[in-house]
Amino acid sequence: MTISRWILFITGITYVIFAVAFILFPVMMATKFDTALETPTALSNFRSAQGGLQLGLGAYLICCGIRKSWVRSGLAAQALTSGGFVIGRVVSLFVDGEPKPVTYGLLLVEIVGCAVALVLLQVSRQKTKG
Repeated sequence: MTISRWILFITGITYVIFAVAFILFPVMMATKFDTALETPTALSNFRSAQGGLQLGLGAYLICCGIRKSWVRSGLAAQALTSGGFVIGRVVSLFVDGEPKPVTYGLLLVEIVGCAVALVLLQVSRQKTKG
């Protein structure tokens, strides 16, 4: 198995683990990010947006890691989603002010995830050209 496929598989599993935690333990997970879930509507939205979306994305990335022909698509999805998280966090740093340290840890992981996916995409593109 190539490094690209391993990265997709590991990233996908990570998304699935967080998704399960967001779906099964939304209040506990929300508290870690200073989010109050005080109504059934808030709980439903949190479970679907944080849990359901990450569950679907994680499953897709795992599939991309398993199916060789889907690797480039998976790397693009990883780069775009990780990059989207980075953009959101950086904007928040400038607009909203200083967050808790956990935010910086997540930002670092997201930058690395985006960069790794972009590098692997470029390597894969060069291999297909050569």
